[in-house]
Order: sequence, then C-alpha cells, then structure tokens
Amino acid sequence: MSGLLALAFAAGMVAPVNPCGFALLPAWITLSAGDARTHALQARLIRALNAGLALTIGFAGTLVVVGLVVSGSGLRHRRCCHAGDRQSREGNKL
Repeated sequence: MSGLLALAFAAGMVAPVNPCGFALLPAWITLSAGDARTHALQARLIRALNAGLALTIGFAGTLVVVGLVVSGSGLRHRRCCHAGDRQSREGNKL
C-alpha cells in the first residue's frame, strides 16, 4: 500500500468520529427517537434504529460517491498527464 493510499484510508477511518459529528450524534438520535411521554418504548427504538440506518446509508453513500469521483479523476489524470512520459520513455528505448 502506497503512502498516499494509506493516508487516505486512515483519514476515511477517522472521518466518522470527527468532533462535530461525534458530539451531535446522540442529540440527533434522541431528537429523531421522540419523547418518552408521547411515544412507547418500542416505537422510539424503531424510530432510533431507522434514523441510525438512514444516517449510516447516507454517510456510506456519500463516501462511496466521493471515492468514485476522486479515483476516477485520478485515473483520468494519470492517463492524460503521464501518457507523454510513457511515450518519451519508449522513444528513448529505441
């Protein structure tokens, strides 16, 4: 694994526990679960699980889309900008 790939992997693993998201997650789940006085425990648990699932799918989907865009543009850059280097190296071999 190259150094840049290792850095990107480590940053992706740390991103979900950033200070803002990690601190706001309990408040968001509590808000989405509802009030104990107006909703039964089972209904609150189902709402909390649904909210957590939606958050997980949204976060994972966002990371997948950004990863595909970045890797696609990196491959395009590699083909575009390094094609001349490859041709000059092949020309030097002849």
